[in-house]
Amino acid sequence: VDGKQNILMASGNVVVKHGDVTLYGNLGTYYQNLQQIILSGKVRVIRETMNLSCDRAIAYGVEDRIEVTGNVVFVREDINGRSGAGLYDRKAQTVLLSGNPKVWQNRDELTGKTILVDIRRSKVTTYGGAKAVFSVENFSGR
Repeated sequence: VDGKQNILMASGNVVVKHGDVTLYGNLGTYYQNLQQIILSGKVRVIRETMNLSCDRAIAYGVEDRIEVTGNVVFVREDINGRSGAGLYDRKAQTVLLSGNPKVWQNRDELTGKTILVDIRRSKVTTYGGAKAVFSVENFSGR
């Protein structure tokens, strides 16, 4: 603890709870004046049925968002994704994936410059260079 700078550092099995979101990591630094937490090393962000894992996360308390970078993996029920970076907006309940993002459900896949996953609506939107691959098995014969 650095009382003058209002910084708290922890290592090992770091657990941070922010409302209904729990963050895990190997190393954590809390900057009280900025209301900012930086976690690194096998980071996981969990809220209900959503799980984000990555190498590093920065949680901004005031903005209620979490930036994730490095080997980002998104899992929510039957929707999965991966990318180089992402932004989780807790209030809007969205995850914006960037850095070669890919989202899939069963054998259906979406790629693009960025992909927005709306968790509340179970809706996925691709922006820029969108490519979709759909399995024929999912279409009816009508």
